Amino acid sequence: MAKKRKALIIGAGPAGLTAAYELLQKSNIEPIVFEASDIIGGIAKTVVHKGNRMDMGGHRFFSKSDKVMDWWLSIMPLQGAPAKDDLLLERTVKCSKKRGTPNPEKNDAVMLQRKRISRIFSFRKFFDYPISLNWNTIKNLGVIRI
Repeated sequence: MAKKRKALIIGAGPAGLTAAYELLQKSNIEPIVFEASDIIGGIAKTVVHKGNRMDMGGHRFFSKSDKVMDWWLSIMPLQGAPAKDDLLLERTVKCSKKRGTPNPEKNDAVMLQRKRISRIFSFRKFFDYPISLNWNTIKNLGVIRI
């Protein structure tokens, strides 16, 4: 009998967990995931402290690939109802219209919709992220630095 092959995966962030899951689903290779901390998720994890959820990194999920987006939405379906913070802040969020999609107040396995602005703080000023050559960048850098 042939010995089962193994794959060592370093890190239990989104990439490591995706690799392990795909190996389990589509191959005969046994993934072994090594994670330095006792919590999975990498910088994409959310931890709960005293009833408050906190994101550990400046993260949100985005891909231009429909295949990648469809894969993640099969794992974490789009929210089907507004979350408590959406209601409290009177935010309008795009919720899934599909029947049976999760309510984020009752289920943690849900992809939340969020509008956020990413920025880089450098030279004591904020720059757009991803960086772009616009009036704000020119003004913040100054003519000499450009």
